[in-house]
Amino acid sequence: MKYKLKFAQNFLYHPDIKRMYTDFLSNEKTSSQLDPIQAVDFEELENYLIRNDPTVFLSNLYRIMTGDGQIRWICQKDYDLVSYNKGNNAFIKQIETIGGKYYQAVQQLSFNRLKLTNANVKLIIQILKKGCVISKFLFYQCLINENDFDMLIDVMINYSSIQCIEIDNLNILNYFGFTKYTSKWMKISFTNSLLTVDFNGSFQDETKYLFIRILKQNKIYRTLQISANDFRTSQQQLQECLNANIRLDRFIVNNTGNIDMFDSIFKSTNQRIRYLKLNDPLSLFNNLKSNETLVELDIMNSSGLFDIRVLRNIFDVLERHKSIKQFRLHISSMKYYDGKEPLLMNFLTNYPFLTHLRLSESNLSDQLIQNLVVNIQKYHSLVYLEFKQCEFNENSIERLKQLEDNGVLFNFIYPKPPPPSTQTSPPLKRTISKSSDVGNRQGERNSSAIGWIILILICILVYKFY
Repeated sequence: MKYKLKFAQNFLYHPDIKRMYTDFLSNEKTSSQLDPIQAVDFEELENYLIRNDPTVFLSNLYRIMTGDGQIRWICQKDYDLVSYNKGNNAFIKQIETIGGKYYQAVQQLSFNRLKLTNANVKLIIQILKKGCVISKFLFYQCLINENDFDMLIDVMINYSSIQCIEIDNLNILNYFGFTKYTSKWMKISFTNSLLTVDFNGSFQDETKYLFIRILKQNKIYRTLQISANDFRTSQQQLQECLNANIRLDRFIVNNTGNIDMFDSIFKSTNQRIRYLKLNDPLSLFNNLKSNETLVELDIMNSSGLFDIRVLRNIFDVLERHKSIKQFRLHISSMKYYDGKEPLLMNFLTNYPFLTHLRLSESNLSDQLIQNLVVNIQKYHSLVYLEFKQCEFNENSIERLKQLEDNGVLFNFIYPKPPPPSTQTSPPLKRTISKSSDVGNRQGERNSSAIGWIILILICILVYKFY
């Protein structure tokens, strides 16, 4: 923890960084006059946030627009407070005059079965730019001119507090007011630099045109998250969409399975893909051999259930790849006898770019743990190490704990031993005492019975004697 705090302190006290926020707070310079910060400084901060904020939500900060058009990042409490202020309520009343419906509890604005005119769109844009807090925007069976849609989506994506846009049967009209195409269901979500688009398992030709318009208006999001299931039969259309935007260089692809859609990503003319995250990488590695732009590959969210042949292929491709400099890996169900551990140790020894490693439900030998220690010290690249539901010698990980304490290994996550039980056995003396009491009471009952027998016998003898 001390090392992490020191890292943040060093970044904030960097001369260029300190001058930027000092000038900003003192209002001595406008934002346009601030000295530019070197890219390497931002990369350092970005890497830090990736390691320590895996949800990619900036520790629960939300983007809003202020009344003067500035962007601010605020916490959930302040976000809710702003959404309930008087100014926000005044904006909502204006929107309701044109047929919109605002749900305060969920901060959702919906337009249902309406034709949004140019005047309507300009009013919505004006309200969004003045800081009205809206989390979710819903179009349901609406009509809108294509140029008006471009203006509106530009502000919604780049200059508003909106976190989610949901479209259900949106009719895009041409200049003459006739339907040009109708987009079925689509959901667009925004989180920091991440743009997530969901088509509910079905990507249609008409949806492609609206998706392209959205990508063209994007100015701030670098990472696109999609599901391969949406493009099962539309890989060519996906490539056409990606050709429309040159800002996207990071991709997260879910539910890939055996769908070979990576040609569409790698071969799109405007994309120089630098980051790729997958939950099933098996269909990737044939495409990866010819790629020369990818810098980061993340398969930590995969099942990790690789047989030794697949694992060997993954390692061979990575060791020969020329551009990948950061690799995140998950391996599950690794046993002493299956041959994966020697393969992993050899990879750790020869590959300097492994940055994150998760081992789950596996037996970990002392030799593997010692190999990890040696190569973490050798390369200083592995910053995240996790043992999830693994069996290992508790004493063998002490050196890894030291590396974390010294800041060489940034995060080391392992199952903690259960705390000692706070319940204690009843004192022996107390138990003995109870037993003794029982015995004494039993003895007293026996003595009492004998006494009564003796008394009866005496009475009988006395009776006979008289």
